[in-house]
Amino acid sequence: MPGQASDRREYSYYISDIIGKSGLESRYDFLPPGVGQDTLWRGLRGAPGFSLVQVDNRGSVNRVLVDEVAPADGNSLVLTLDFRAQLVAEKLMRDQVGAMVVLDVDTGGILACVSAPGYDLSALAPEFDNGYFRRINSDKRLPMYNRALSGIYTPGSIFKPMVMLKLLEKGMSGNQTVDCDGGTRVGKIIRCASWRSGGHGLVTPVTALRYSCNDFMIEETLKYLKANDFDDILSRFKVGESLGFDLAVSRGVRPSEEYLTRNKRCWSDFEAAHASIGQGLVVITPLHAAMFAASIARDGEILRPFLVEALVDGEGNELKRFKAEKIGELPGRKEDLALVRRGMYEVVNSNDGSGRLAAGGRITLYGKTGSAQVDTPAGRIENSWFICFGEYRNRRYAL
Repeated sequence: MPGQASDRREYSYYISDIIGKSGLESRYDFLPPGVGQDTLWRGLRGAPGFSLVQVDNRGSVNRVLVDEVAPADGNSLVLTLDFRAQLVAEKLMRDQVGAMVVLDVDTGGILACVSAPGYDLSALAPEFDNGYFRRINSDKRLPMYNRALSGIYTPGSIFKPMVMLKLLEKGMSGNQTVDCDGGTRVGKIIRCASWRSGGHGLVTPVTALRYSCNDFMIEETLKYLKANDFDDILSRFKVGESLGFDLAVSRGVRPSEEYLTRNKRCWSDFEAAHASIGQGLVVITPLHAAMFAASIARDGEILRPFLVEALVDGEGNELKRFKAEKIGELPGRKEDLALVRRGMYEVVNSNDGSGRLAAGGRITLYGKTGSAQVDTPAGRIENSWFICFGEYRNRRYAL
């Protein structure tokens, strides 16, 4: 939007700046103190030029009191976004309602970030189309709502790899077996996806992930995990607190003691059972979900995602480079992570895996499907998820 310089009335001619009121344009316009070079303080707008002259009553210039000071170009941002990846992601999400986030596993940089349905930014800037704005603002699919960063959703079974790692850390054997008969009674019966066929039968940690077996996750969780275990898993990803990302990200919800007390909730076996399959109190953003996948690919190291790769001046000189930052580690040992990766491999690459429809591309994927039933004012809906990671030409990606 047009800028409002504090000294604009002191000049005979004033050309309004275009300034950002939110997003990266706002965050990086002027950086905080302590960042170093003076050129950083130009922000994205730069510094205006001026000259001071003496004029007569007709407006003619009699003499120049202060020679012209040339304007200084503003700085520019280099983003981590990959233009081709962004175009592909937008094409894939066309006519959908949802979100897609793609991360560079080795840096934490965001390569693509899409919220669908979207809207045509050129209809709002630099010229503002009131009619178009009214249409998208009244669209029930909420095209102006950034689902990738602001949307908070029940994760469903994509949370199971995280819970499996915690179970293994707390002492569950990698060879543990559970006889799945299609449901587990916790006050009432919580069904497994296999309930119509009578259950999965004997399942191990690997096959529990492959089939997305609820019985295994619930029965082992009730043996090993408490509320603070789930709080620990999610706190490693900064769920429930500020992620420190370049843009505003919803915090999500984790079952911390503070949250339970504030909302007058008591932890119970029923809450634990639902949390073990990614339902109940646990709520995350699609960005957090992509971080789940990336951290498993990175042998447990959790990186803070970022969107700005570098700050450069008007001549293209690099002023500041932003790097990956480690913010935590997954629970479990290296062998536990290898077991979970094996389960995620079989999700996609076995004939009976829950994510087998994702197999067959150029990249060998390790993945996890998820679905969560959620009650809304319009009735019960199902959130569908897929997280994955893979390697192509010596680069690793998570989605």
